[in-house]
Amino acid sequence: MSGMELSYRRSDLIFKRPAGTSRGVLTSKPTWFVRLDIDGHGGQGEVSLIPGLSLDPEEQIGRELDLLARRLRAEEPIRLRQFLAERGGADFSDYRSVLTDIAGILDSWQVSTDGRFPALRFALEMALLDLLSGGRQEWFASDFTRGEKRIPVNGLIWMGEAAFMQEQIEAKLAEGYGCLKLKIGAIDFDKECALLAGIRESFSPQQLEIRVDANGAFSPANAPQRLKRLSQFHLHSIEQPIRQHQWSEMAALCANSPLAIALDEELIGLGAEQRSAMLDAIRPQYIILKPSLLGGFHYAGQWIELARERGIGFWITSALESNLGLAAIAQWTALYQPTMPQGLGTGQLYTNNLPSNLAVDGGLLGVS
Repeated sequence: MSGMELSYRRSDLIFKRPAGTSRGVLTSKPTWFVRLDIDGHGGQGEVSLIPGLSLDPEEQIGRELDLLARRLRAEEPIRLRQFLAERGGADFSDYRSVLTDIAGILDSWQVSTDGRFPALRFALEMALLDLLSGGRQEWFASDFTRGEKRIPVNGLIWMGEAAFMQEQIEAKLAEGYGCLKLKIGAIDFDKECALLAGIRESFSPQQLEIRVDANGAFSPANAPQRLKRLSQFHLHSIEQPIRQHQWSEMAALCANSPLAIALDEELIGLGAEQRSAMLDAIRPQYIILKPSLLGGFHYAGQWIELARERGIGFWITSALESNLGLAAIAQWTALYQPTMPQGLGTGQLYTNNLPSNLAVDGGLLGVS
């Protein structure tokens, strides 16, 4: 026995009410909680999948975890013990090199080296980071984890009938959010524009920032006219107006749109060389980082460096994780000291979520 053990349990998350997306309505979401133990210490992570969006094949997650567990039991974890001895309790101002070391360990374990299981790799990265902190779920210690700083976040408005969306808008405004993000593309476009017009009648762009996310709902043919129409509402940006893998069409939109465009799904599944090529071809105004979909913090951080080199803005978004994954993503986000609202959920979507010490007050996410 090596003294190293990987265990997991599947625990699908149940939505309090059906969640409308451009890919259909979700009532539950596949989730696995993983635990990595070595020499009496443990670290936890989360495999979080979004059906129709995540690359990881849902039916293969259990098999991949079983294969990895057998390999780890048979392996003498010399490298991991050395890593924990050198990095345990280390100053996380050097978090990039810590993540690089973890990436090397995951590569040696053959965890999604072909990019097919980004959510699974993220879960193991989380577990290794948690091991470093002694299993305290303090993945990245900072003034955020100490409760001294908070992160500005947007309020998310889910797709649905106009009345339901209006109800959500009023609730988020009452909670003090200074930025709203509306999912669009599920109902009639005229009705969605009417909702936006109604918000703008009451709140100027200086009072309330509005973002919209089309999740690829527009076509290359109708997108230019729709972007022009949306621009009259003085929106901050639109996410993924057309579906991914249409680089020339998206590049034309980014070059000519009166509205800033943020790429989301476009980032999923691209290898190292493709990432630079895509950014150079499309030249978006923003990119959006979702660690669960990109293979974890190490790869998401590489995207950020590429964006900064090109003068492209970014923000970070959770992707329907449980409170465990959300906490890790929030701690990583805080390292970048964001001043613009981030897309971090509040963990209130599910009936069976894990406990959390995070709370939003006036559009600011912090440790409660």
